[in-house]
Parts: sequence; structure tokens; C-alpha cells
Amino acid sequence: MGEEFKLNIGYISPVILSLCATGLLSSLIYYSKIEIEPITLFEETPSGAALNTLYFVAILFGSATMLYLLLKHGLSKFVKYSMRLAVALMALFVSDWSVGLCLRALWPNAEPNRAIIALPIAAVLAYGSLGRSEPLRATSIALLGAITGTFLGSSIPLLTSILLLLALAVYDMVAVFRGPIGKIAEIFPLEEFPGATLTYHGVTIGMGDVVFYSMLAGGAMVNFGPLNYILSSLGLLAGLWMGLRMLSKRSIFPGLPFAILLGLLMMGIPEVIRALLWL
Repeated sequence: MGEEFKLNIGYISPVILSLCATGLLSSLIYYSKIEIEPITLFEETPSGAALNTLYFVAILFGSATMLYLLLKHGLSKFVKYSMRLAVALMALFVSDWSVGLCLRALWPNAEPNRAIIALPIAAVLAYGSLGRSEPLRATSIALLGAITGTFLGSSIPLLTSILLLLALAVYDMVAVFRGPIGKIAEIFPLEEFPGATLTYHGVTIGMGDVVFYSMLAGGAMVNFGPLNYILSSLGLLAGLWMGLRMLSKRSIFPGLPFAILLGLLMMGIPEVIRALLWL
């Protein structure tokens, strides 16, 4: 970032939109008491949660390393087309999931063909995320990240979710400063990755960051309720703001560590108070 970079609320407005959408969607799960099938491989024990975390982080590390190697060998066009396809498939999957969730929560006895609803939503999200209009792209990626994060926050059990988020905060620092993400930024502008980054007012945030912010906030709502969701969201935004302050002095800075740590701390405050009151 150059010297002209001045922080204002506009830089985090897409993340605010994403967290608001996360709150609406995850509240449907919380208030309707819908059971979400877990997507983890191992049981929700301390060792199982650690193995689940290792599995997810290994996938992320492997994907980032593969991306770096492809770009290093001049296959940027292949990477761009692959990312467009991945964004389109992700939009299709999460649109179908979210439509099914809304129908189960709001109209449990209705049996419409949800593909008729999900396909147009997926098309709009994919088109917007890959389009040239910055406001439309930022809005679409924010909403796509919110739905994806809510899916993860509701389908990954609590202990695994907390361990995974903490591991991701550490992984993000390593990947940016010493690992594949930092190396990718040296050879290819991150903002040119279609659908994989959110660029707004000159600030680029990874789609993964938006997804994991929403995963934390959505998990807080699903597992604990509105108060924990609000507090975790405030912690996330405060951490993101701190990260942007660091970014104003650097060309690249990891978006997860401050946000995840403050988000988790704020999410846990009501539970700590409840535990103290029971003593």
C-alpha cells in the first residue's frame, strides 16, 4: 500500500454485508432447530477434531502450493479458467444448499423443485463474482462467502471448528510470510484471480478470509445464539480493522490472525460469564 491509503468504513463494508447475510441465514438454523449433517471425517473428540483440522489445513496447503507451481510455470490462463469453474460450481452447490435450508426452515411441508430457485441464484452469484463491476463483484463475493461460511459453520462440529479456525490463523501467517501465498503475490497480482479475491477501493481480501469470517460468526449463531453471533462479528470486524492498519504499512498482510482471535475471544465471553455464574 502506498502513502495515500487512508482507512475508512468503506474498506470493510463488503465484510459487514457478508456477516449480516451470515446472521440471517444461520438464524434460520438456530431458531428452526434444523439438524445439519456434519461433513467431518473423524468423530468429535479431541483427537478426532485434531485430525479433522489437519485434514482441512492439508487440503488448503496443497491447493495453494499447486496454484503457486502452476503460476510459476506460466500456466496463469489455466489457473484463471479453473478458478472461474470452481467459483461457478461453488455458487451452484451453496445456492442449492441455502435454498433447501430456507425451504426446510420456513416452509417445511412444501415440496417445490428447488433447482428452479437455486439455478438463477447461482447464476447471479457466479456472474457477479466474476464480473468487471467492482461493487457488483464485491457484493456477490460477500454473499457467496456468507453462504459458504454458514454451511461450514453449521456442518463442522464446534470443537473441530474452533481448532480449525485457530490453525487457519497460524497457517495464514505462515502462508503469507513464508509460504505459497506470499510467493504467489510476488509473481502474480492477487487481485487478478477471478472470484478468488475481493477487491474493493484498492484493498484485496481473499475469498477464503470472507468464508472463514462467516464460518466463525455462523458457527457462533448456530451453536450459541444471537448474542454470541453479534459479539463474534464485532470481534471479527475489529480484528479486520487491525489487519488493515497493518496493511497500510505493508504490501501484503494475512487477514485471518487478528480477526479470528478477536472473533473467538468475543464469542466466548457470554459462555465464560455463564460458567462463572454457575460456580
